[in-house]
Amino acid sequence: LIGYFYNKFDFPIRFLYSKLNLNKILFWKLYTSDFKKLDSQFEEIKKRMNKIHRSFKGKTCLELGPGNSYFNAYNLLMNGAKKVILVDKFPRYIKTSKQEEFFNNELDYIKQKYAKKDLFFIKNGKINKEYIKFIEGDFAKINFKEKIDLVLTISVFEHIKNIEEVISKLSKVMKKGGLMYHSIDLRDHYNFNKPFLF
Repeated sequence: LIGYFYNKFDFPIRFLYSKLNLNKILFWKLYTSDFKKLDSQFEEIKKRMNKIHRSFKGKTCLELGPGNSYFNAYNLLMNGAKKVILVDKFPRYIKTSKQEEFFNNELDYIKQKYAKKDLFFIKNGKINKEYIKFIEGDFAKINFKEKIDLVLTISVFEHIKNIEEVISKLSKVMKKGGLMYHSIDLRDHYNFNKPFLF
């Protein structure tokens, strides 16, 4: 009976789920920036790097789609990365008190994790662009000149429409022997090219 119901109503359920933003109600917690969850994802990446005898030390890293968080950049730098470049289609602001609180909470979490009073990538309460650079735009369309050792995406590739373009460009900016780590989450996303199929 469940199989019949699922097969019969799969299309309208998934369509309404996506189009009526039911995903925001059902998975509202999924995209809130939970520092412990972000940190456990980073530790998983670190564990996989250690397994293949690679480290972040001295690396130039690129994170696509960091959202409103600098958390992975902080962790990468605290583990020896030389520089982190963040690319997102949407600009990042620290203008409202809520945004400032979020920014400070992330920094406090990192300070506590690494038992540091000061962070070398924060200068006068602001991010030092020598270590963390933010670029607004579609990665496939921007003029990107840096050479990258490590590319990182967390729940981003399922949002990208021009996936072939992005992969092609990533392959061009990667240094020889560079690595990519992509974590893909399809729980409430659908294929942009086939919007009626998840």
